[in-house]
Amino acid sequence: MLSQVDPPRHTRFRRLVAGFFTGPAVNRLQGYLDTHIVDLLNRLPASRPVDFMTHFAIPLPIDVIADQLGVPREDAPLIKRWTDAIIETLNAMITAERKLACTREIVDFQRYFVQLRERKIREPRNDILSTLAVANTDEGVALTTEEFIAICAQLMVAGNETTRNHLAKGAWLLTQRADLLQALHDEPTLAARFVDETLRLESPVQGLFRRCTRDYPLGGAVIPAGARVVLLYGAANRDPREFPDPAELRLDRPNVTRHMAFGHGIHGCVGRVLATAELTAAFRHLTQRFEKIELDPSACEPAHKPHFSLRGLDSLSLILTRRM
Repeated sequence: MLSQVDPPRHTRFRRLVAGFFTGPAVNRLQGYLDTHIVDLLNRLPASRPVDFMTHFAIPLPIDVIADQLGVPREDAPLIKRWTDAIIETLNAMITAERKLACTREIVDFQRYFVQLRERKIREPRNDILSTLAVANTDEGVALTTEEFIAICAQLMVAGNETTRNHLAKGAWLLTQRADLLQALHDEPTLAARFVDETLRLESPVQGLFRRCTRDYPLGGAVIPAGARVVLLYGAANRDPREFPDPAELRLDRPNVTRHMAFGHGIHGCVGRVLATAELTAAFRHLTQRFEKIELDPSACEPAHKPHFSLRGLDSLSLILTRRM
């Protein structure tokens, strides 16, 4: 996967997909995003409990990545099932039995995308998978089946799991701060700052494993070459030397965009622009439409899903009050 290989393989793979997620490419999707977000919000019941995760946070990013990849939207539930399985195998706390079950799901995903690739070659469309199905590397060689599947897995996971988790976490934060909900309603352009500041505060990816390529001095010690380390983006985002009062949600931070939620450098999230656009549009429409966003008092208190490196809620039942 893109996040787990270095140049030159990483450079070749990233070049194949990066063009789909540039600023101009994502800007062309803005009307599509607005329309889909409004459609989902229109379906949410007002003034009575609604499962925000099931009816908004899950379908929005899955539908968007399915549409961009060229996967039939009716197969979106399959994408969720498969990406959930891939994510679960990354959890250090997974049991051997559960890992085997997840692996069976991943094999189903691989078979599906091999067949879909063959279909895209026969009947290409204006979508990402049609391009990747016939794409050549810099050496003029077509992607192997393994490489094609690996890129599909990266795009599915990156385009679904983390965005889903942050849509729910951002809505949960709004239930804690009525003043923020009002501020975002009064000034819709603040939605972008809200997204960046909440990504800093509640990074969907808390950290990733890396292997040290050379001896590296750090904090009076030396990390030896070959050592496996965990880069904790969540900790970096709460470094008081960079972000004063790091536990506070502040829209007036002068360095609000300097968070590490999307990583950094060549391994920075390739879908950062699309994810940010989705989140910004979602919270802009959400705060314009609803006067109150409250936790459902009859439901259990939202809890975080147990995972070593990802941060997300297991459920979120809300009561939404529409503006008159």
